[in-house]
Amino acid sequence: MIVADYDKKWEPLSNEHKKKDEEIQQLLDKYTTGSLEDLAYAIIGTYGVGKTQLLFQIHKYAIEKNIIPLYFLAEDLFKEVVENNVTCTPGNVYKLIEDKVSSLREGLPNGDALEIYRILDPREKVRKDTPKVLETVLRKFSGKNIDGTKVLLLVDELEGQYPVLQKLDQTGERSPLMQWLESRTHLKFLAFAPAGIYELGGADRDRVKRKVIPAADVKYMRENLIKDAGKSNACWWLSRGKARQFFKTAEVLEKLESEYIRDVAKASRIIKGELDSIGQPPTEVPAALTDKISPSKISFLLELAPITCERGRRYIINTEKLQTGEFAERLIEAFKINKDNAILISEYFRKTVRALSDDEWLTYIDERDLPELFCLVLDHFLEYEHGSPEFLKTSKEILSLYERSKEEHAAMHGTIGTLWERREIERGLPLSIEEIRGAFPFPTMNPIVKDYVPNDMKRKWEGRNKPLWMWTDGNITVLFFASARDFIAYSETDEFLSSSLLDTKGVLCLLPYGEDLRKEEKKLLFKWLEGNGKLKIIKLQHLLTDFLLSASGELTAIPGNLQEILKDFKEDKEDILLSRKTGIYEKALSDTVKDELPKPETIYKGNPPDADNVWGRTQIGYRMIAVSGIALAFSHLKPEERLLLADLRELFKGTREGRGAGDLRYLISGREPPGKGGHTRLPDRLLPYQARGAGITNTEIIEKVKAYWHSEETDKIEELARILPLNNFLKLYQDEDVSRLLEAIWRTVRGNFEAEDLDGFIQKIQKDFIPTLNACQELEEAGSKFGLRGIAFGSYEQLVKSLPGFKKLLEVVRKSTDASPLVKSIVSILVESINDVDSDIRDLDNLCNNARRAMEDLNESAKNLKKNFWEYKRAVKFVDLKEQDIEQIINDQIKMVGIPDSEEAEREAAERKKYLDEVSTSLFRLEHELTDIENLFRTTKGVK
Repeated sequence: MIVADYDKKWEPLSNEHKKKDEEIQQLLDKYTTGSLEDLAYAIIGTYGVGKTQLLFQIHKYAIEKNIIPLYFLAEDLFKEVVENNVTCTPGNVYKLIEDKVSSLREGLPNGDALEIYRILDPREKVRKDTPKVLETVLRKFSGKNIDGTKVLLLVDELEGQYPVLQKLDQTGERSPLMQWLESRTHLKFLAFAPAGIYELGGADRDRVKRKVIPAADVKYMRENLIKDAGKSNACWWLSRGKARQFFKTAEVLEKLESEYIRDVAKASRIIKGELDSIGQPPTEVPAALTDKISPSKISFLLELAPITCERGRRYIINTEKLQTGEFAERLIEAFKINKDNAILISEYFRKTVRALSDDEWLTYIDERDLPELFCLVLDHFLEYEHGSPEFLKTSKEILSLYERSKEEHAAMHGTIGTLWERREIERGLPLSIEEIRGAFPFPTMNPIVKDYVPNDMKRKWEGRNKPLWMWTDGNITVLFFASARDFIAYSETDEFLSSSLLDTKGVLCLLPYGEDLRKEEKKLLFKWLEGNGKLKIIKLQHLLTDFLLSASGELTAIPGNLQEILKDFKEDKEDILLSRKTGIYEKALSDTVKDELPKPETIYKGNPPDADNVWGRTQIGYRMIAVSGIALAFSHLKPEERLLLADLRELFKGTREGRGAGDLRYLISGREPPGKGGHTRLPDRLLPYQARGAGITNTEIIEKVKAYWHSEETDKIEELARILPLNNFLKLYQDEDVSRLLEAIWRTVRGNFEAEDLDGFIQKIQKDFIPTLNACQELEEAGSKFGLRGIAFGSYEQLVKSLPGFKKLLEVVRKSTDASPLVKSIVSILVESINDVDSDIRDLDNLCNNARRAMEDLNESAKNLKKNFWEYKRAVKFVDLKEQDIEQIINDQIKMVGIPDSEEAEREAAERKKYLDEVSTSLFRLEHELTDIENLFRTTKGVK
């Protein structure tokens, strides 16, 4: 937002301001005559000091002198370069600007306002905030011949765009404006903050002449604007000499009577409600910090001048008679500092004490406050000089004075203090210097650390695919990256996923100024994390970016521990500026982070229902059984699938579940020790069942699991399941029971459940199990014909009796081949238990076959005996064997009693077969012997 007002005049607030104003008018006059040698000037000043207002004043001067003033925000002037539509080289930048000037020259005479606005104000920001800066040019030059008219370029807010241009510069020279700044086609004024001019590449910095806007001078203010000493002093301190805040403050204070000011409540409301803050984020400060002084003294913040007070020993400083040259000499004598530094400090000393003087230009400093006054002077000095390269060359010497002024009492009081009278007096400031320093902090400090140029540091670390700085704030991991692409790469790592996904945790990602994620880089994961308060991505302000980049010069590897580095900086006794600026930027960064910290939504709602007594890690050892079972809470099964599972439950349910155990329950009972398996809990507690009069119903446990998360919470978790692979998805929560719930959702969403080969089970049941069990039943039927009341199958008895269950299971498995992956998985889990009785089926098959064959053989022997009775008539007649005798023999042998096992039945049938076979054999032999005897007698009779 442009705060300056085009309609207002750039009012001088010191003699230096007047001098700068005169110099600029002279430059414009020389430019019109073609006698100006230097055509590139930097307007330098801290935030709020009036840079934009001065550009507007130059704009108006140009209009008066028939020069075409073209006002650009730097972001608009270099728009095509920043958007990568123009390759960033000094030549291309120069051509881009010249092309825009040419287009404006063509459009102005024609009054083509749309084209003028498109070039000068593509974002419509100028038209919104200060339209007259454009309208005035159109009104002045529209419809006129401007072929020979000179052009003046006014470029504002360049400090924010120059680092971006340097980053895009394709030549590697770090001087993207070289050709343009050296060109002599147009006069140009460029507005910079002090730190911004320092960030210019060395060569570009030397290509501009500097015009530094000073702070307001109390003497000038008191003589020309506000006569009252207390109000003029307060006006300076409440604005810190910044033009923007000064005029607003002066307007407020001039209306106030002293009685009104002395009302503490009213004074406090004025300071907090009517006065603007000073500086820009992140080092913005209120007009005054009222919490730094006692409530009874707040009124003195609006009327700050010496008063009658308690008698005390004080220095009496006549600020009108204070000779800066003499003061500089005393500084050199006391602290052995550089002459130029001594002169600069003496100048700021006079400016500072003037702002604490009375109507007679006298101020009274408690002798104990002299060192603190010196620190206040240094604060003032650093606010306006911290960005100058000259200061940076000797900054260590100047900054050492913070400590030396408090430690070297002889130098402070014996050398410098003797410049002024010191005695007991009943005049003094209403606030101590410490209170004044606390109430009126200066806002801006150069973000550069130990001469580490931010862009150099950015180039050094960019491409490492790691955060430059990392620290934690509670459960939030804060990450600062050298570039957006480093963040994109880092977001693929386990470290990032663990920091951002784990329940209650989150990540605040700080991207450097000028960096942003392109549309195609905004991953679905980022959107999910942001939507659930687990990730926030922000772009830092320019100053904070530069501070963090510059501070990384101290690192040997990344990510660095920011707290440790800042602690070292603050404890650096040799670099007081670094210590002070670190405190400022640490506070600014802390405030930024605090305001932007994501607020993660938690997925943990307490211990999941029935995990401890049904499906949790202590109850079901096989994780996939639990996962498949509780997945029923998140699945939308077809009615036929629910019926299928209910049928499956009937086959495997336990006796507790009503109407007796299922036919196949024995297959899963006691397969594993408690807590190691879980097969029985699946049908007993998790599968749907047929409820009387209510159709197929979920178990109470499944319904409670379903209600663990609200539907919208489940929707969010399901959305993430579609984005992440399982191992990353499970990072949401580390507890085993919650992890089972999460895996159930992930597999449900993905339709990814493990299942055995169901066709293989179908083949096994159909070709092995059912035929064998049928054979067992047939064996019992055969045994009943021999008089047996059954066959005792012993340990196989349950298996033999479960034939109906296996027939039903075959039906269920066949239907499940077309079911969902979840249903197949559950069927597979229970059906695979038949593998445990494979050997039993084989054994049973052998036993049944053997017993069956023995009975068949017995029956065959009985038939043979009957046949032999009629065939061997001589033997039958010889032994006088009647038909009923044979029937009795056969009946006695084929009639068995009791319930033998299959082996006993086999043995008994074999024994009885053997007896019948022996009878048949005896008849056969007797028959042959009688035949032989008969033949013998016949032969004997024939001989006679």
